[in-house]
Amino acid sequence: MPAPQDEYLRRLELHQLAEQEADRLHRRLGWTRLLVLTTGIAMVVAVFDRNLPWGWGIWIAVGLFVGLTFWHQIVEQHRNRSRRGVAFYERNLRRLRGDWRGSGPHGRGLSPEDHAFAADLGVFGTGSLFEFYCRAVTPYGGRTFADWLLVPGARSEILARQQAVAGLTPALDAREEIALAAGEDRFPVTEGVLRRWCSRPKLPPLRSMQILSVFLLVAFLGSLALWLAGSLGAIFPFAAFLAQILLVGRVRKSHGHELHAGDGALAELAALRTILEQARDCDPGDPLMVELQATLSRGPQAAGPALESLRRRFELLDSGHNLIFVPLALLIGWEIHVLAAIERWRTRFSDHTLGWLAAVGSFEALLSLASHAYESPEEVFPEVLDSLDGGPAFVAQALAHPLLLPTEAVGNDVRLDARQSLLLVSGSNMSGKSTLLRSIGANAILAQAGATVRASSLSMTPMSLGASIATEDSLLDHRSRFQAEIDRLAKLLELADGEKPLLFLLDELLSGTNSHDRRIGAEALLRAFLLRGSLGVATTHDLAITTIADAADVAAVNVHFEDQISDQQIEFDYRLREGIVTRSNALALMRLVGLPVDEG
Repeated sequence: MPAPQDEYLRRLELHQLAEQEADRLHRRLGWTRLLVLTTGIAMVVAVFDRNLPWGWGIWIAVGLFVGLTFWHQIVEQHRNRSRRGVAFYERNLRRLRGDWRGSGPHGRGLSPEDHAFAADLGVFGTGSLFEFYCRAVTPYGGRTFADWLLVPGARSEILARQQAVAGLTPALDAREEIALAAGEDRFPVTEGVLRRWCSRPKLPPLRSMQILSVFLLVAFLGSLALWLAGSLGAIFPFAAFLAQILLVGRVRKSHGHELHAGDGALAELAALRTILEQARDCDPGDPLMVELQATLSRGPQAAGPALESLRRRFELLDSGHNLIFVPLALLIGWEIHVLAAIERWRTRFSDHTLGWLAAVGSFEALLSLASHAYESPEEVFPEVLDSLDGGPAFVAQALAHPLLLPTEAVGNDVRLDARQSLLLVSGSNMSGKSTLLRSIGANAILAQAGATVRASSLSMTPMSLGASIATEDSLLDHRSRFQAEIDRLAKLLELADGEKPLLFLLDELLSGTNSHDRRIGAEALLRAFLLRGSLGVATTHDLAITTIADAADVAAVNVHFEDQISDQQIEFDYRLREGIVTRSNALALMRLVGLPVDEG
C-alpha cells in the first residue's frame, strides 16, 4: 500500500488534470453557445426583416442552443466535482504537514458547561482534537463524534469500534465520494434540520384542503370556459383563482415549518444520499457495521429509497418558488398537494428516520477515525482490558500528544496501576509537565472513543477522566482562580465515586495558596482520590508536595523533567526521568527576556 502522502498527491494530480480539462471544455462550450445564439438572432432578423427562407435554420439553432446548454451544465458539474476533489486532497495534505489549525470544524458549544475534561484537554475549539479528527460532513456525524470524545465508551463498545475502524481504514474511495458530495460546505454541528423536523408533533392531514383545492381548480377552469364562451362574467374565474390563493396562504401558515425545513433539508439529503450508498456498499466484516446496515434497512422502506423520496418531495416544493412557475403553482394549489405528500411521509417514516440518522452519525464517526488511522499508520490501537492485576491501569510506552507532528513529538513511558497509582511530576518551566498531562488525557480520550493512539503501545482499562489544567478566574462570577480550581477538584471527587475508576490529571496542584496550606491540602486531596481507587498524575513547582511519595501507604512515584542551560540558551529534551527535579529555570528565563533579575 502506498504511503498516505503519495496516494493523496496522486489523486490530487488526477483531480487537477480533470479540472483543467473540464475548464477548457467549459470555456469552449460557452463561446460556442454564444456563437449559436448570435447566429440564431441573425437568422430571426433575416427571416422577419428581409423575408429570407431560413426558418428551418432558426429551429436548428434553437435545438443546438438547448443541447449545448445541457452539455454545458453537465461539464460544469464535472468541473465542480473535480474542484471539490482538489480541495479535499489539499486539505488532507495540509493536515499531514501539520498545517491544519483553523481549517476544520471547531465544535464549540458541543460540550456541556463545566465538563470534567473538555476545556482542559482541548477537545473543542481551534486547534482541538475535534477539529483535527472529525471529518463528518453532516451534523449527525459531528454530534456523534463529539459524544464519543466526551463520554468514554464501555469496553465492548471500544472493541467494536476498533474492529470497524480497522475495516474502514483502507476505504479511501468511500471517504472521497462523501467529501465530493458535500464539497467545501460543512453543516453546522447542531441538532440537524431533519432530526428537528422529524421530532416535531404530527399535524392533521391535509386531505380536506386538497379536495377543496381541486374543487377550486375545477371551478376556475369551468368558469373560464364559460367566460370565454360569453356565458359568464369574468368575476367568477377571478374569484375562484383568488380563493385558491387564500387557501394556499392558509396552508402556508399552518404548515410553515415544512416550508422552512425544505431550506436546509435538501442540502442534508443530498449528502445523506451518498453516505447511505457508501454505508450500504461497505463489506460488513465486523458486527458494528452489520448492526448499522441493519438499522438503515429497518422500517417500511430502507433508509436510502425512503430519504430519496423525501428529497424529491422537497425538490418539488422548492420548484414551486420558481418565478416562471409561481402563477401556475398558485392556480393548481401546488404547495398544498406537495406539503400533504411531505406530511404523509413524515407520519410514516419520522420514527425510523431518527434511528437512520443515528446510524449515519455513527458511520461518519467511524470514517473519521478510519481516515486518521490511514494517515497515521505508525499509531496503534490500544489494548483495552477489564483490569490489570485486579485494578484499573494506564500503561503506555513512547506516549506522545496526537496533535504534534511525529517528527516533533517526544514519547515517554507512563505507568499507572495498582502498584503505582500516582505520578508526582516536578520540573522547570516549559520542560513538558503540562504537555505530559495533555498527552495522557488526549490518548485516553481517543482510546475510549475507539481510535488509534500516539504510542508504541498502550494498555488501559475503561476509566472516567477528569482534569484540572486550564481553570480560570471569572470577574463576572466573582470567582478567583483558586476558587475555580477547588470547585473543579470537588467535581472530580464526585466523579471518583462513580461506577468507573477515575483517571485524574492535575496541573500545578493548589498553586493559588501558600506553601504550608498547599502541602497539607494536596496530600489530603491526593489521598482522597487514591482511597477511591483512582489513578492520576499531578504536576507541581512546589517540591514540598513531592514528599507525599515518601509515605508508605501511598503508591506514589516522583518523576521529573529538566533542562540544560548553555550559552544563554535553555534547551529541553522533554524526557521524563525518575526522581525529583534538582533545579529551577525561572530566573534564567526572566533574564533571557531582559528582566532585571539579580541573585543578590
